[in-house]
Amino acid sequence: HRAAGLDLTFERGALLLGHYHATRLTGTEKVMDRLLGGAMERSLDIGIYPVAIGSHQMFINTHSNTERGIFVPSPKAVIVAGLGDEGKLRAADLVQTVRQAVIAWAQRLAEGAGKGRRATVRTFELASTLLGSGGTGISPGEAARLVAEGVYQANVRITEENEERGSSSVGAPRVAQLRFVELYLDRATDAWRSLRLQQAARPGRYVVDDVVEEGTGALQRPLDLGYRGAEFDFISVAATTDPAGLPVISYTLDTRRARSEVRAQRAQSLLIKELVAAASNDLDHDDQI
Repeated sequence: HRAAGLDLTFERGALLLGHYHATRLTGTEKVMDRLLGGAMERSLDIGIYPVAIGSHQMFINTHSNTERGIFVPSPKAVIVAGLGDEGKLRAADLVQTVRQAVIAWAQRLAEGAGKGRRATVRTFELASTLLGSGGTGISPGEAARLVAEGVYQANVRITEENEERGSSSVGAPRVAQLRFVELYLDRATDAWRSLRLQQAARPGRYVVDDVVEEGTGALQRPLDLGYRGAEFDFISVAATTDPAGLPVISYTLDTRRARSEVRAQRAQSLLIKELVAAASNDLDHDDQI
């Protein structure tokens, strides 16, 4: 496992990223869509883009970025895994959606990337963003730990399937190296620390690099006070009570300017009940209601 600060357009292998439910592409997805000639946005527009947990879609890159001196399509492919609705992603959901996406890509490689020939490669390298950490509720460290767990579970399932088939057939390859790619050093360092703790907690399962590798285009930290991968703000609403026991509506704002800003507004529940009771009577013709 590696946690690196790097411009994604220089990544050579397949790149795994996540998609929260949204009507347009933003952040990393928007950048990758431009490299793929708009293939991802077209998929989103026609309603087949992965949204639900466990869903995924693979986009093979056939475009070379000659303006930047990259004559081989980079990344080789973009694998999009569905993350569901932002704010509702659970740890188990992230592990599951990563596992299914990795297994699907391994099967694609085993089929010769759709060219009708069996692959002889036994292992492959995979690059991944810190899935889910661009939204609310998932930190970079937690994202790295859960993605690593999803890849590990995919490897276990692939190995079991290959053993069931026996040596008579060429099975799907396993992930030999997982490379986390992050533009900002502080987020990459958070991911690296989490992976090192995971390595200590489960000896023999992971081998994590000793340092964070600095790649092309790496930045120290986001310019804004907080970090958000999407261009739009996310607002969550919850009904609670204040110390006096009165109902309160709490608004949590996750923005590019401030992280998890909370505002509370006292709910006028009695007035609302009276208005609903009056308005629901079809004999009442009060224009003010």
